[in-house]
Amino acid sequence: MPVLDQIGALLIDAICGVLVYAVLLRFVMQMRHASFYNPLGHFVLTLTEWAVRPLRRVIPVTRGVDWATLLLGFLIELVIVLARSYLLAPAGALRLSPALWCCLALTELVRTAGGLLIFLAIADFLVSWVNPNAPLANVIARLIRPIYLPLRRYLPAPGGIDLAPWALVLLINVGFILLNAIERVLRSTL
Repeated sequence: MPVLDQIGALLIDAICGVLVYAVLLRFVMQMRHASFYNPLGHFVLTLTEWAVRPLRRVIPVTRGVDWATLLLGFLIELVIVLARSYLLAPAGALRLSPALWCCLALTELVRTAGGLLIFLAIADFLVSWVNPNAPLANVIARLIRPIYLPLRRYLPAPGGIDLAPWALVLLINVGFILLNAIERVLRSTL
């Protein structure tokens, strides 16, 4: 891959990647009714409000689900998939069907959501050990700990150590393996 294409891919991944994580974090914070009156919430709103607001005029929040924010995450992933496809194989990118582009963008969105959950699990683990009274500790706990509940029902806590974060990260990594297999099947349809 030429150097300029590598730089272009890096910039697209970096800029769009941060934006996708911010959009997904906004979605999760809204679903969990987490406060946006903290540095993380302010960062997320500042980074995403300009794009979510126009989409909300077309797609309103229904039953507490902010579909506009989720659609924005999908659209950003679609841009990333299209840009990567074009940079890696310009002629091959033109052969992809729009349905395949959408499927690949959806798998990337799921992968990004899994990465966000891993980040939140690690952050929760570190904050609970280092400084449980940190300003963001409550926000992080509100986002990730409800996901631990089903795991805690089936996992023992040997020596008082909570294995739910470890199990969550393990399950997400299994999901990543499955996503890779799905993506290989999708790409083989070219």
